[in-house]
Amino acid sequence: MTTTVALHTTDSIESEIERLHRAICERAYAICRDDSVAHEGELSDWLTAERELVWRPAAELRRKGGRYEVLVATAGVPLEDLDVEVSPDDVVIKGNVHHRHTAAKGEVELCEFHSGELFRLVHFPERVDTTAVKTAYTNGLLQIIAPIAQ
Repeated sequence: MTTTVALHTTDSIESEIERLHRAICERAYAICRDDSVAHEGELSDWLTAERELVWRPAAELRRKGGRYEVLVATAGVPLEDLDVEVSPDDVVIKGNVHHRHTAAKGEVELCEFHSGELFRLVHFPERVDTTAVKTAYTNGLLQIIAPIAQ
């Protein structure tokens, strides 16, 4: 079954990048200030903060017949939690992912599920026509079709 996903257009995604950058900076600073954590340097603190805060799902960008097709692996994320913003130059896929363990379900021995903010930025090699972008969601894959601007 294929479903469409809500799509928002914007002139620029700079505010989203700035918001995420600030959140990672604040978390990296908190890690740096934590005396109970062994520090390997500022870069290590930054990368740890980024891993804690952001899930970057797998993506693919291809050009086909005057348009770009973006595929993003978002299996397990409810459609109502996905937000897609497209500008003439980029597409941003955002969402909040919640994965929790409960004692009633048993003791967890391994968990590779993500919790936190899903954030994926894909830059288009050429500008796209934001008025004609379409989305679809099938079998855990978010598909975004963006015609190249004339």
